[in-house]
Amino acid sequence: MEINSSQAFTILFNLKNGLSDGTSNRGACHNVGGWTIQAELQSGGYDRYALEGKGELVKTIQDNCAYVDSLGI
Repeated sequence: MEINSSQAFTILFNLKNGLSDGTSNRGACHNVGGWTIQAELQSGGYDRYALEGKGELVKTIQDNCAYVDSLGI
């Protein structure tokens, strides 16, 4: 079975969202769930099409969001 680039992107997007949605303390929440797209596009340090390093990235984003939420600002 041949997969085109659009299908490959959809598969990777769903895998990354499954990781963030499945481990978020609020479930499938785009605010604190660990969306990786901002870090992938702005930092230049992550390949948005690769899965390597995404677990650590999601954890870091979720931890940072929990820290900011706990400040009550």
